[in-house]
Amino acid sequence: MGAMKGHAILTWDANAKEYRYFGINNQMPNAEQATGTVSGETWTWTGKTDLGGGKSISSRFTLIETSPTVHNAKWEVSQDGTTWTVVMEGTSTKTGS
Repeated sequence: MGAMKGHAILTWDANAKEYRYFGINNQMPNAEQATGTVSGETWTWTGKTDLGGGKSISSRFTLIETSPTVHNAKWEVSQDGTTWTVVMEGTSTKTGS
């Protein structure tokens, strides 16, 4: 599939009290949109992407700040909104200054 290239915009919707994500890339047929909320140290992003042909996929991305320099993340997708499949899971650690 080659390297993914894209652009993302993150915004805050003061009326809805939620974050908004808008993303495009060279590997998806349509733009991605998601809404995000924060509860304590946990960020949760949910969205639905139209894949064309009457098909769509729901996504859920969770990021937990376990310390100022460590984050645990999990990205899940679902075709029916009930059964979720983990696509990516991992930990990121900030190093250096």
